[in-house]
Amino acid sequence: MGRAELFFLSVVKVPRFPQKLAAFKYSLQFDEQTQSLKSSLRLLAKACDEVVENKKLAGILHRVLALGNFMNESAGKPKSAGITLDSLIKTAKKKGSDGKTTVLDHLITTAMNNKLDLVDFWSDMPAVRDAMRLNLDDFRSLLRECESGAQSVNRSIETEKSETKILDDS
Repeated sequence: MGRAELFFLSVVKVPRFPQKLAAFKYSLQFDEQTQSLKSSLRLLAKACDEVVENKKLAGILHRVLALGNFMNESAGKPKSAGITLDSLIKTAKKKGSDGKTTVLDHLITTAMNNKLDLVDFWSDMPAVRDAMRLNLDDFRSLLRECESGAQSVNRSIETEKSETKILDDS
C-alpha cells in the first residue's frame, strides 16, 4: 500500500475524525476571524462616537428640528423634542411652495448664505465613511461562523470528556 492509503486507513480508525478535523480547522482560523470582527467592531464604535460627538451634525439636526417645529406649529401640531429617522426622511422629501425646493435644500442654502460652518460635517467623520464600506452581511456571516465553530469545538470537548470518563471508570 502507498502512503496515501496508509494515511486513510489510520484516519478511519480515529473516532469522530470529521468533527475533530472541523474543530482543528476552526482553531486555526479563530485568531484571524476574531481579529477581523474586532477591527470591524472598533471601526463601527469609532463611527458611532464621531456621529454622537459631531457638533456640526448636531447643529444641522437642531435646525431641522426647529424648522419641523415651525412647520408643525403652523399646522396646529405640538412641538417635538427630537427627531426620528423616519421624520428626518419625511422632512428631506418635503417640498416648498415652489414644488422643487426641499426643506433640506432651504436649510443648506441658508447655512451657506449665513456662512455657517455646518455643511461640511462629513470632514469631521472619517470613520463613518470607512464604516459605510463594511458589508453587514459579511459581518453577520463571519459572526455566525465563529459561533458555530465555537459550538463545534465545545461539543467535541464535551464528547471527549465523557468518553474519557467512561474509559477511566472501566
